[in-house]
Amino acid sequence: MTDDAQQGTEQQDDQNLWRAMYTAEHGWSPGVAFADHLSIAAPALAEVDGTLYCAHRGARQGGRKQLPLRWTSFTPSSVRPFVAALEKASAPLPEDATAEQQAKRQQDVEAAADALAQARKWAPDAYADFIHTSETPALVNDHGTLRMVFTQLGTYGYYDDEDGNRSSLWETHLELSDGEARWAEPTEIPTWGQMALAPGLAVFNGAVHLVYVDLHNQYVQHLVRGAEGQWEPAVTPDALAAYEQASTAAIQALADNDDRAPLDALPDPPLPYRGETLDWLIQDAIDKHGWPGNAALAVHDGALHLLLRADPGPNFLAEDGETELQGGDLLHAVFDGTTWTYAPEASSQADPQPLVSRRGAALATYDGKLHAVFPAVEGDKLLHTTWTRNEGWTSPAKLEGHDSNNTPALLPYKEGPAGAEREALLLVHRGVDRYVPPTPPVPPLPPSIEDVASRGKTVTGTTVTDHANGAWSRLRHDISLTPATLKNGKSALIATWDAVAEYYWGFGWYRDKGTRFSTVRVDRGTLWIRKPGALGLHSYADFGGGEFSNGHFRVDVLITDLEPGTYEIELSSSNTQKTGGYWWDEHLFNGRTDREYWTAITPSSSHATITI
Repeated sequence: MTDDAQQGTEQQDDQNLWRAMYTAEHGWSPGVAFADHLSIAAPALAEVDGTLYCAHRGARQGGRKQLPLRWTSFTPSSVRPFVAALEKASAPLPEDATAEQQAKRQQDVEAAADALAQARKWAPDAYADFIHTSETPALVNDHGTLRMVFTQLGTYGYYDDEDGNRSSLWETHLELSDGEARWAEPTEIPTWGQMALAPGLAVFNGAVHLVYVDLHNQYVQHLVRGAEGQWEPAVTPDALAAYEQASTAAIQALADNDDRAPLDALPDPPLPYRGETLDWLIQDAIDKHGWPGNAALAVHDGALHLLLRADPGPNFLAEDGETELQGGDLLHAVFDGTTWTYAPEASSQADPQPLVSRRGAALATYDGKLHAVFPAVEGDKLLHTTWTRNEGWTSPAKLEGHDSNNTPALLPYKEGPAGAEREALLLVHRGVDRYVPPTPPVPPLPPSIEDVASRGKTVTGTTVTDHANGAWSRLRHDISLTPATLKNGKSALIATWDAVAEYYWGFGWYRDKGTRFSTVRVDRGTLWIRKPGALGLHSYADFGGGEFSNGHFRVDVLITDLEPGTYEIELSSSNTQKTGGYWWDEHLFNGRTDREYWTAITPSSSHATITI
């Protein structure tokens, strides 16, 4: 949005999830906002049996980190009957079709189009029962089962335990219960250390692989799920111990003898890891922002690929001594089923630059290439790059119109008519800002009695007397009309309704001041404005009710925009009522309390006539 377009608008945090589609032929489609799918940060995507699933942490709730997990789904093939119905409704009519047939065809087309638009919507967000997570979850299609791994702070089940002293990983799966899809009771995944987070999932060589950050031990860990549901290290601890022993010896040789040969001869570590000692001074940055992003896994070209921010990247020069997350290099590693290696940069690139992300990255394979989308370090753009074994990573390109500060989600999927589906990449990301038009200025208030500059001669109509049931209470009232001139020079008319409430006792009438149990009041009122002899109303004016003061009630109504002429102002007997008063008790009379029966009065139509 240009600066000119933003003038007169204000920015609000856009917690909407947005989606777009990418094809090799047409590139990226425009972004479309999910309706009522709000997320604090990043989403996760997976496809199972033709249904697309999206899970996320839901909208922000103050400063809470651990939020209820929400999920939604959509089945592209379910829209096919609606597409067929629209095609059938859109079939051309014969040349001699009547106007009635043409109108009917148009109605059918509009109805079919509306039905198709509704069918293409994702299901409303649903809560995953009793599941709260402090980070973005990970989803995977485990041979027809939607499996999820999420992060839990503190003790599972105590959702307000956010002290951060322990972070564990839990798994669950979607299952049918009484015909409804529900998430199974979560079980904890055995992990090393006390700070396991940032999970990534993928199916490789027939098994589910889990990569996560072991913050306590400063490693990126790799587990494989067995057929019985047990999790085992993909790289044995012995291999890691052997590497650490060789690494220690190589460093010692360099220190003692300035011998670099053992260090240069070291292979890549048996699994990717940060390689730096975690400085606990950045703990407040992690507490504030969370880990930069989950491990991103994708199977491509017969291997398991990983993209992960290597470290939180704190900025110690932030204002007020706070630390904040800055851009960090994305680690790209490849697992061939036995060993992890770092992916080589393209030999054709004279000066290859590392991928740098504000958070993490989304990873997916499509059209023979590995695709990554991640938030830029500067600005609010998402960046898109692709990788092949021969070419390496391409220079990241900005995705115009797809802004986000959080890690997006990528998923290859198929959509289209049966037998002619096309494959595409689905991108889902959180928004940054939405621009809200400013509140329109409050329209000027209509003139009031305070705007009257002068008054003319008052005309008062006949006093009308109305009695309540049994004639124990009565109301005497009249209407008076006063021409007026406003401060702006315009003419107006003041209509005054004046009423006196009385009750009968002994041999006389007394002002009805009410009792401590029943206050005398007018509930509401309306004045009709008409020209004498006219059948219909010219206009009307409502006035608010209120309590009587010492048995007296008066209201002045300012009537403007009347043309010169003669007018009759009349009290509406259907919209005005006096309630409360002296004759009141707790007894019932004819199905109503005494308050309702003896004191309630519906006034007759008092009126007055004036020429202005």
